[in-house]
Amino acid sequence: MGLLEHFYEHIKTGDLTVRNYKYRCEQIIITKLDEIPLNTVTTKKDYLIERFIDAENHEAYSFRVKDEILSMFPEHFNDSLALINEIENLKTNAIVVIDSQSGKIFKILNHEEIVTSWDNYKKGLADRFKFLKGTAGSNALKHLTDLEDKVIYEYDKLLDSLSMNPFYSIFFDKYLVSEDITEEEHSITYCSQLFPGKSFALDSKRFYEKENNILYMEITSKLPETFRVDDDIRKQYDERFKPLIQFGFTEYNIEYSKLLWVDSPDRSLNKAEYSVREEVMDNITIEVNLKVRKLKSID
Repeated sequence: MGLLEHFYEHIKTGDLTVRNYKYRCEQIIITKLDEIPLNTVTTKKDYLIERFIDAENHEAYSFRVKDEILSMFPEHFNDSLALINEIENLKTNAIVVIDSQSGKIFKILNHEEIVTSWDNYKKGLADRFKFLKGTAGSNALKHLTDLEDKVIYEYDKLLDSLSMNPFYSIFFDKYLVSEDITEEEHSITYCSQLFPGKSFALDSKRFYEKENNILYMEITSKLPETFRVDDDIRKQYDERFKPLIQFGFTEYNIEYSKLLWVDSPDRSLNKAEYSVREEVMDNITIEVNLKVRKLKSID
């Protein structure tokens, strides 16, 4: 019996209650070189979410992708996008527990199930792409699965990966556990998409207002004034981007914002907008824009 089935048994006995939600998430990622778009990735997904609550108000969440539409320009990268998306959907099957103070993810309950699913998925990949054996495509596929091995097999890295997912970073917040939202300054961790392996602490400010049971939250983040570019960032830029654009490194910047509209009595998200712009100014830019809304149908 899987963990979800175990939860369903506890619902029958009254040990757990469950609330069901459905959300539509539309994400656009644009990469620009010298202000000229290189590629655009558009992802639209419907998520089914189950919110399990025990007698002590501890909460766990399960996610499942119900429907999805993927597109990429240039189109010849669509097969790669579909493969990466399959792997992301597999990780989305994690059942998570949230922290009772922050509303953020702090535990994965079914890590072993995710690992088993990943192992079975990799066996299927070997059969699907056996025609690539001995080619550059085969090496690229192995490189991808090796990278994902390091995330999925390592509990802490999988937890971090889920927490950094744009939809998860919107969905999991303090509003889930408390109506006592305050304006405050804090720090969040941002994982760079331009420079793999680099992460930065951003200074954040939260503004809120409440009207007619709708809580509005606005979170803006930026690099601290004390931030300095290290040698590794410059080295990655020189190796990956300078051969394409020829211009040297200029100035690194991140602009990050989240807007949330929350059903306060239910402590559930009605809609949200998320925007990140990461750039080496005037040279290379990646923009991520995300819109989320609660749907009326939950089947």
